Amino acid sequence: MSSKITFIGDVMLGRIVGTKYDKTPYNIVAQELKEVCKSSDFTVANLESPVTITKDSEADHLQFVGSEPILKELKFVDLFTLANNHINDAAEIGMDETVSLLERNGFKHNGLFKKDTDYLPFIYNDEIAIVTVTDMMNIPFADNNKWKCLRVGDQQVNDVISFYKQKGLFVIVYAHIGALFTRFPNPTTRDFLHEYVDNGADCIVTAHSHCLGGMEKYKGIPIFHSLGDFVMDGNSYRRRRSAILSLTINNNQVKDWKLTPAEINDNYETVVPTEKTAKKMLADFDMVSKKIEKHNSNYSKFYKWQYKKEMINHTFSTIFYLIHTKGFWGMLKLVCLRFEEVFRMFKWVATDRSKVQRDDDAILPDRKKFKQEDLFK
Repeated sequence: MSSKITFIGDVMLGRIVGTKYDKTPYNIVAQELKEVCKSSDFTVANLESPVTITKDSEADHLQFVGSEPILKELKFVDLFTLANNHINDAAEIGMDETVSLLERNGFKHNGLFKKDTDYLPFIYNDEIAIVTVTDMMNIPFADNNKWKCLRVGDQQVNDVISFYKQKGLFVIVYAHIGALFTRFPNPTTRDFLHEYVDNGADCIVTAHSHCLGGMEKYKGIPIFHSLGDFVMDGNSYRRRRSAILSLTINNNQVKDWKLTPAEINDNYETVVPTEKTAKKMLADFDMVSKKIEKHNSNYSKFYKWQYKKEMINHTFSTIFYLIHTKGFWGMLKLVCLRFEEVFRMFKWVATDRSKVQRDDDAILPDRKKFKQEDLFK
């Protein structure tokens, strides 16, 4: 029996997206893109923000918190994955309310599970097991938190994959993993994903890096590196481009796959990009894929220098976008305001990040915090 499963990347319903919608509800996602998702049998998205009733973000620009009304704009999604680095942005109560509100609005979810229970993947049609796992966690779970997520590096992840593979299911791993702002997986990330294939994963999809990546095949198994930000308010061209991934699964194999480019416009609407932009996005995805394959045997050495190029490219993408939206002086003001973060990125460029598993240093406890209106107005 053939099934068509669609994946989209990060969906963030807080910060300026949430604020704008709360003031005046609008179509966050273009109908053409919704129809792409609706044409599949099942659609999966990563929910990059808790959705709450009582909890606020405490005016921290790196804490994402959405509200219930905006969920109706995502009715084309069937399953939200909750294993990501922002799920704890509103603490335990935020997770409680997220689960409650998703269920109240008819959404399925996977990724959060109670401490005293075993993790169970989402099973689609008794044939496909979707396993959700996260690497980075911005705010560590409190010791008494009743919720937990599968974490990259835990033996439990491999055990779950192996168990459901042995039961004869097609196992898809949706991993929230990768290095921020780079289209290429870092070597440590890649090793973990390859290990999942070794333990029985039939397909792997990732998100988290905030840009559209590429794909590779490891032992014949497709790994799609980073679908990008589908709903978000990032201030760069790269962070506003993503893709919908549609998989056709038949006889326990990915028989076909297709990418549909998507772009977030200046009004925080996810729309179909121009033909020229769409072609460039697909060409870039193909280029990344070919480079991963070409440098397979010396990937760590390749990544060491490619990462530096990625950070430089991301910096220019951000500067040009800020000039486009805020003008030169507005760009300069914002760069000065966020100098601490800019300086940290320069440090990333100057060091060897090929052996770094995750960007924990992006979310420091003593970092400078801003109100969202200072950065995203």
